[in-house]
Amino acid sequence: QDRERERERERLVREKEKAERERQWEAMEMEREREREREREVREKDAALRRAVADRLKTRNLEMLSALEKFESRLQLLKTWRVQFTRTMALGVGETLFVTGDSESLGDSHSWRAIPMVPANGAKNEWTLTVGDVPEGTRYRYLIRDGG
Repeated sequence: QDRERERERERLVREKEKAERERQWEAMEMEREREREREREVREKDAALRRAVADRLKTRNLEMLSALEKFESRLQLLKTWRVQFTRTMALGVGETLFVTGDSESLGDSHSWRAIPMVPANGAKNEWTLTVGDVPEGTRYRYLIRDGG
């Protein structure tokens, strides 16, 4: 009978130890799951932070590009000239002398946007035209158009 009691006690001890190991295993699994959840949260926060930083950088880049464009535009205004074109040329009846060039102020070299010149103060065969905001380095040409 003592032996049976001893065996029963050993069996109970083993079951208790097994139950303890299972409890420890479950606790470790729960801790691993909590750790995985914390890692997911960190990754999500990291991704959100990266998106926010990327959005902010994009906004700053757009702001900087806008400022640069404004600066370049103002710089171009500093490099523009008021130009007076004068040309001596005998024209036929109904013909008009025009100027066009590779800038917006001179029609972007399009003949249909060329600017007509006007006769100079009573001088024979002399034509003139004054244009403001002509960028430095603009190339230009004269055109004769028949009015008929």
